[in-house]
Amino acid sequence: MTDKVKIWEFISGQISEDEEKEVIKDISNSEKLKQQYKELLKLWSLTGAEDRFTDEEIEDKLRFIEVNSFIDTKKRDFKYYSLVILKYAAVFIIAFTLSWFLINEDNETENSPERNNDLIFEALQGQVAKAILSDGTVVWLNSNSKLEVHGSFTTRDERNVFLHGEAFLEVAKDTQKPFFVHTDQGPVIKVLGTKFDVDAYSGEKVVTTLTEGSIELRDLDKVLVVLKPGEQAVFYSKDRTVRINKDTSKNVSLWKEEVITFKDEMLSSIVLKLEKLYHVDIVVDDEKLNDLRLSGRAFREHSVEEVLDVFKMISNIRYKVYTNNKGEKTIHIY
Repeated sequence: MTDKVKIWEFISGQISEDEEKEVIKDISNSEKLKQQYKELLKLWSLTGAEDRFTDEEIEDKLRFIEVNSFIDTKKRDFKYYSLVILKYAAVFIIAFTLSWFLINEDNETENSPERNNDLIFEALQGQVAKAILSDGTVVWLNSNSKLEVHGSFTTRDERNVFLHGEAFLEVAKDTQKPFFVHTDQGPVIKVLGTKFDVDAYSGEKVVTTLTEGSIELRDLDKVLVVLKPGEQAVFYSKDRTVRINKDTSKNVSLWKEEVITFKDEMLSSIVLKLEKLYHVDIVVDDEKLNDLRLSGRAFREHSVEEVLDVFKMISNIRYKVYTNNKGEKTIHIY
């Protein structure tokens, strides 16, 4: 019997040719299934697997199904069937609110620490913030992140910032004044002028991904590794070791453009990001689900409930939403 789950499997290429014939026939004979097909096709177009479909293109594809409900499925020309989603693949439609800040170190602000020329700025939960420092360095802060700028860049031989959370930096080149990014977990990143992402949310590791230029990852005054463009260093704070991943920079900074990608990532990690983004509490009642691995690309277009609805379609995940008298949500996944 054709239902939403079967239509999703049909769109994502997870069913046999015989099953496809049956689904095509059922869709062509049911107004309800036609509407479900259109809705799910819009979701599929948001996965990043293919370009987004316009409403007109979706109508064209629906008409194609109606006209060709009995043709050999091998001859159909739906290019979006070509990508097979893994069993635990998922769509994430994730919300961002973009906040812009211009920060000058010489200005006095209410949020400044007691020390002169020190600044603190942050992206609140569910926001992305941009800052332009006095030396021309551009910083994007991800949700629930904070950057501290210590000391004046003009009067010191070094440029030092302290990161709590995640940031993408385009550091202005100055060979006379190296740029240092400090993290709570310990490693320090030395930069002369480059573009890179630092994810220091976790208390257990710091993930540094280089897009352009060159950076050094240091720990306890020792150079651990010098990264090349496209490389990623994962520093583990427990044993202070580093793992290098290759060819990882393509999607790492998409979050600042209102897009996030997940590649074979555990549900436990995804839940933390959803909590930051939507300002909700999410509890995974079945601990076994924390190890469920998901892949996909996320856009700011739908609510957290719609994200979880997609989870339901492609896995055994279920959820319930509880709202208190203050309007605050707690979501239980089971």
